[in-house]
Amino acid sequence: MSSIWTCTSVRGGNIDPALNDATVTLNRARSSLPDTVGQPRLFKFDPSQLPVYEMALTSSTLQGVDLRVFADQELVRELNTVDGVASVDVSGGVQEEIQVNLDPRRLQAFGLGLNQVISALDERNQDTSGGRIQGQEAEPLTRITGKFQSAEEIRNLMFEVGDGTRPRQVYLRDFAEVIDGTEEQRVFVTLNGQPAVKVSVQKQPEANTIAVVDGVKRRLEERRQSGVFPEDLILNATLDESVFIRNSIQNVASAGLTGAGLAAMTLTP
Repeated sequence: MSSIWTCTSVRGGNIDPALNDATVTLNRARSSLPDTVGQPRLFKFDPSQLPVYEMALTSSTLQGVDLRVFADQELVRELNTVDGVASVDVSGGVQEEIQVNLDPRRLQAFGLGLNQVISALDERNQDTSGGRIQGQEAEPLTRITGKFQSAEEIRNLMFEVGDGTRPRQVYLRDFAEVIDGTEEQRVFVTLNGQPAVKVSVQKQPEANTIAVVDGVKRRLEERRQSGVFPEDLILNATLDESVFIRNSIQNVASAGLTGAGLAAMTLTP
């Protein structure tokens, strides 16, 4: 069992002394905690990290992994380019996963260790910087794509085995089974009983909430008009912070007008 403690400070106060006091109190009480309690964590929470817009995606043609892939590859890429958007998180659905199931007997027969295989997969599955392209007005950066694009590339990962005098080449497929499948689903999102994928949009701290939400809605409508979205894809807004802000502004304006009208009536002889 893990514990998460949070501390708060008075409005407008400095949170750092409150965090320090909580840390001292926690350290004093740690010896009295049960052995089954995990390592407690203290952290400062920034309200700007909360989503300003959330939506649930449902579709009859995109199911499971396809709906999640659409959200990850299409929506996240598009919404991240909206001005003021800090990040876009996706939850729910089934994620793609490539499983590498090693055969211990074959691995030992080739003289390879588990750490060698893991290191080779890590080293090959990464993008690297390609340097700059020199120009008269700009020097754009380049990137060399090195991540695996398919399960077949992983199967063809090559290893050198044998002694230094007579090395020979073997492939990952010779001692492992590579399965292009999906991971075990642990997070389930439903909307009215139907499986869905949730997309959450966080704004940058200095960005205007209404402007960000309006920009997100415009981008979604542009992509829908361009035919990128499936015809049966339904985007249900489950959280829209701009509505609360707009209502608050309207209430303030209405109260101001009402107060001005009552004052004018009072002052009228």
